Amino acid sequence: MENFIAHFNALESQSTAEIARLEELRRSNAMKQEVIANMKRELARYNELDQRQNEKRENFECQRKVTMENVTANLSRAKTLSTELESLDLDCANQLLNRDEVRTKLDGLRTQMARIGETEKRLRSDVYDLKQPPGAVAADLITEMRTKQAVIRKEISDRMASFDLTAIVAEVQAIESQRKQRLELSKELAAKSEILSNLDADNEALASHLQELQTEFSTLQEEKEKVTKQNEDNARRLNDMELEKEELIKTSESLACELEEIRSQATIQKQKQAEIDEKISSAKRALEEMKAEVLCKEEALRRLKEQRESREAQMAIELENMTNDFQQQFDILSKQRDTYVKACEDARAEIEKWKSYERFIVMYEERCRKVAEAQEKLSKLKEHHRNLLRKVEEKKKKDQQANTEKLDADIMEEERKVDDLQNKIFDIDGEICLLKYQVPVIVISMDADIYLYRKVRRKSPLRQEIGPRIQHQENKSLTKGKDNVAVGRIIKEPTRKAVNGTEQQLNRFSMEEKKSDSRIARKEKELKNQRVASLRKEKHGLQQHSSEEANNRIECIEKKNEMNKAVKEKDSNTAFKLERDITVNLDDSVVLEDDGGDLLGRAENVAHNKSSELRTSTANTTLETDVAQRL
Repeated sequence: MENFIAHFNALESQSTAEIARLEELRRSNAMKQEVIANMKRELARYNELDQRQNEKRENFECQRKVTMENVTANLSRAKTLSTELESLDLDCANQLLNRDEVRTKLDGLRTQMARIGETEKRLRSDVYDLKQPPGAVAADLITEMRTKQAVIRKEISDRMASFDLTAIVAEVQAIESQRKQRLELSKELAAKSEILSNLDADNEALASHLQELQTEFSTLQEEKEKVTKQNEDNARRLNDMELEKEELIKTSESLACELEEIRSQATIQKQKQAEIDEKISSAKRALEEMKAEVLCKEEALRRLKEQRESREAQMAIELENMTNDFQQQFDILSKQRDTYVKACEDARAEIEKWKSYERFIVMYEERCRKVAEAQEKLSKLKEHHRNLLRKVEEKKKKDQQANTEKLDADIMEEERKVDDLQNKIFDIDGEICLLKYQVPVIVISMDADIYLYRKVRRKSPLRQEIGPRIQHQENKSLTKGKDNVAVGRIIKEPTRKAVNGTEQQLNRFSMEEKKSDSRIARKEKELKNQRVASLRKEKHGLQQHSSEEANNRIECIEKKNEMNKAVKEKDSNTAFKLERDITVNLDDSVVLEDDGGDLLGRAENVAHNKSSELRTSTANTTLETDVAQRL
């Protein structure tokens, strides 16, 4: 066991030493990588310097070539100018011979120039008209722009979809796999330290690991040697580059000297060119003088011809002398005829140039035709647009008329329903008043108790207390109808007073009901007038006030609802008060002490409330339908 522990400790110490050696190797590798990165940066810098020098050298060579080409061009131009001077001398001699042809051609050229000027003015005016922006954009351009926009968006989306991060994901996965491998190795080491039975396998694994480390160390040594060799090669290359740099500096100095020489030669050539220009200007002046002399001679010849024609009959004897003189002058002019050749060639070139403008006239006519076609299409489109607008306006008017007719029909239907409901309410009120005067007081009190029971059962939380009493009274009313009639005959003084009081209360309630009905009728009339006014405004196209009218209608309906709520609250308050006023008569019949007349006439209140609820519900429905149709 002690040997095993010692062996295990030795293995642990060896593993720690190997780990320390690995860390040293990693540090050395990191240092080597830094050195390699620095060398790469220096190499990149030297490469950039080399590229810059090469670019400068190439630019300098290009400049030198350009200067040499300019010099050769100037020399060739000087030679051509000298030859042109000689040809001009010959042309001046030839031009004297072709004066009549030149005059006719010049006249034709003047007429052509005048016509071309007129066509140029027309072209300029037409181009100005074409440059003016059109009134409306064509639909084809809009569709084309939209298709281009869709294509561009599709390309952008395709590029966004093609963008992926596969390389980054692969690197992250590799790092994650390395981390997992390290975790697995640490777990294996812990397992090996805990399990003593697998020490032999662990020793073999450590031995193999040591061999791998040795191989890695050997590879690192080889890489180190390679790096040192590369550094030496880079140093040699740097020395060579420095030598080349010195040679380039020398060559640049020599090229600068050559450039100065070339510049001096260029200045000399410029001076020579200036002299040649002076000679050309002097030759031009001489030609102009010769032209003036030729014109003078032509004028003299014309005069001589006139004199010859006038004196032909008289100067027959002197004809031979004059012919000799004329022959001499003709010889002189024949020598000078060659000077007119150059003028003729120039005139032909001008004629060809003006003939080439006919192509532009054809193009202009074609464009004018296209513009006329486009204007015709535009006028057709405008007419179609006007027709469509007219159809849309007619359709809108028809829809508005249909909506107004529909609204009128709905309003008339609702008014008819309201009138029917009012008639029903008045009929019910009359029947209730008749029943109140015909039925005995006890039956009225029983009906009131039954209504109170139902009302309280719906709304009041005290229905459990009043319910059994009123249910008992209902059962009595069903089984003892005859007894109720007899008891009604045996009513004493207090009950008669109560009946008289109830009659007064009924009269008072009927008056109040009539007043409330008149108020409701007045409000309904106002609502009707408002609806009619709104419909008239809609017919005239004033739809901007529809929201205000709808708000007014909603406010009126809210006021009606508030009035109905107040009436309902009043009814509930009277129902709560009736519980206190219910008493029992001597013959076990229920008697109500109706001081204010709130209970009797309950049926009218109920009918009135129902009618008002129906009116508000119908008004709400009509308002909602109107607002929905307008929206």
